[in-house]
Amino acid sequence: MATWFTKFSPSCIITFYLSLQLAGITWGAYFTRKPPSLQYVLKGNNATFHWEYNVTSSQSLSLGQWMKVGSTAACISKSGNTVVIISNVLCQNFALEGQATLILKNVTKSLDGTYECDLRFIDTNPPGLPVLQNSASLLVVNKIPTFVSPTPNATVIEGSNSIVITVNVVGDYLPQITWYKNNALVNPTLYPTSSKEIPNSGNSDKMAQSNLTVLSPKRNINNNEFIAKATYGLHSPTSNTSVKLIIWYGPASLSIASADSGKGVSDGQSVTVTCTAVSNPPSTFTFFHNNSIILKNSASGVLTIPSFSRNDSGNYSCMAVNEVSNATVDGVWFLYAEPITTSSPTVMTPTSPGRTTAPGSDLQWWIWLIIALGILLLIIIAVLLICIIKRYFYSLNFLLLVSLLKQFLLSSVGYPLQ
Repeated sequence: MATWFTKFSPSCIITFYLSLQLAGITWGAYFTRKPPSLQYVLKGNNATFHWEYNVTSSQSLSLGQWMKVGSTAACISKSGNTVVIISNVLCQNFALEGQATLILKNVTKSLDGTYECDLRFIDTNPPGLPVLQNSASLLVVNKIPTFVSPTPNATVIEGSNSIVITVNVVGDYLPQITWYKNNALVNPTLYPTSSKEIPNSGNSDKMAQSNLTVLSPKRNINNNEFIAKATYGLHSPTSNTSVKLIIWYGPASLSIASADSGKGVSDGQSVTVTCTAVSNPPSTFTFFHNNSIILKNSASGVLTIPSFSRNDSGNYSCMAVNEVSNATVDGVWFLYAEPITTSSPTVMTPTSPGRTTAPGSDLQWWIWLIIALGILLLIIIAVLLICIIKRYFYSLNFLLLVSLLKQFLLSSVGYPLQ
């Protein structure tokens, strides 16, 4: 390294050093912070230019000045390390310590231009006059970028190929428009964007139009908010507008239910049927009983039968409808249950000593009639049987049979037969 450096003569080194100084490059002093190269500031506000720099121990500031490029020097005032312009521009010596701030108050269009910070130093090692220079520009605007009108929310039916969201912005200079989603720049693959200048007839303002395209919109991005941000540049007043993407889709996941479905329902019982669906916009519901309409356009999706009767038995279904489509579902049925007659509790009451009877236990008159008819029927049957037997015995010579029986009995006890 030392051998390579000794090849250059002292005069070459001095010439190279002076060239660096003329180019604004120094061995020791350098800027550590610079203001934006261009600022847009709203009329009536303050414009601030701030520089910070470092020097070596052998360097000291000999001259610090600010000037507007192309203008003559003007009077300024200084408070600490801040310089405030009183008239159009400035040129004054100051011993600044590590930083230089220029503030232009209550700016007007007359202050448009480029401002330069010029710092000159005395260096004792090596001897020289280092120079630091840097410039920044100012453009004063009469208005912030303004969206022409509020952008309505964008509505699209699920399954569409795409939807384009458009905004128009006007300003003193051509606005630049950037799109954001969920506080981040949009993904250009999913959401392509484009901007262009469009005519603004009869007005000196510039107008820009920007489009954002949503490809194959689906319900999982429903109500996502897109933010359009308009500026004149990197350092500029800004304005925003938001657009919500609303995706419409027809009824899905349709269901109908009731706590009493499939059961016997008592006479006079209150019954509720509920129909639900997932849709956007929300659906209205039509209820059917055995395929006949009984309730139309119910927003709540609730059918109430306050007093169930036999005619209410059968199948219930519902249809959900919105601006996109409709869907029907069957699901619940009710069976009428016959009323059950319940008897009064039995209470035993005394009737006579050692005997009790239950109130209401006396047989009804028609029960007694049945019993009497039954007894009469038995008597008739008995008479008929006797008649049949008698006739049978007479047919076998009943008298002969009796005579033989008499002889048998007499002989068995030892009486002589006559």
